Amino acid sequence: MSGIDDLNRKITQLLKEPDSAKRYYAVGAILYRAKDWENAERFLGRAYELDPADIDILYHYAAVLYQRQDYQRAAALCRQGLKTAPNDRALLEKLGDSCYLLGVYEEAAKAYEHLHKISDGVVLP
Repeated sequence: MSGIDDLNRKITQLLKEPDSAKRYYAVGAILYRAKDWENAERFLGRAYELDPADIDILYHYAAVLYQRQDYQRAAALCRQGLKTAPNDRALLEKLGDSCYLLGVYEEAAKAYEHLHKISDGVVLP
């Protein structure tokens, strides 16, 4: 199945279930892979509104904000996600990258240090 066919199928399903965070996430993820940052942000943002506790949705929403150079919002989402999943490598890396680009070097260094520790098998609470 081509990406366009998959996208059309997901959008059709979304129209049948307009309050489904997973459907918005699925469409947003396809748009993210297609590098359609504006529309990916729209769909992932809606998915996050519907289910802010879903770490996958949160991460991909942060990732698209990062791609759109909205580092402040990307960092805020990563911080939020790390409250639930403090050892999530993807969130730590995105937080470090966002903070670095914002010039918040101390927080970036802490995120990278934590990432390094858990990569070395030291799991922190």
